Amino acid sequence: MPKFIDIRVVGGKRLNKKFNKLDTKVKGKIMREATKTAMQPVLELAKNRAPVKTGLMRRSLKIASFRGRNAVGAVVRTGTRRQLKILANAKGYYPAAVEYGTRKLRARPFMRSSLAARKPQALSILGREIKAMLRRA
Repeated sequence: MPKFIDIRVVGGKRLNKKFNKLDTKVKGKIMREATKTAMQPVLELAKNRAPVKTGLMRRSLKIASFRGRNAVGAVVRTGTRRQLKILANAKGYYPAAVEYGTRKLRARPFMRSSLAARKPQALSILGREIKAMLRRA
């Protein structure tokens, strides 16, 4: 189950007022851009920690933004089955097998550990980016 971080703009009443006055679409755009920037250190560490056999999985790692009903954010995502050249009839998904392990393969988490290690840095960048974008708006 993914965990979400509730973001509130902190840094003065003026910034909060400005953020609350913005259109919902503009708020979402600010949050998507800020979260994508904030996830960059997580992506870099995940690429460094990803096991390399052919390098295809490492090269497929990307930051993807998302928006839901009550959430906006960004995640580090692996490539699709096609991008990773996993056969259509294959039972498993290689990145998941590496991250979580299987009966025959021990887990080698590189995504979760990268997020845990870089979470404080990502949150700091996120706050800085939101404040900078609000000042420009």
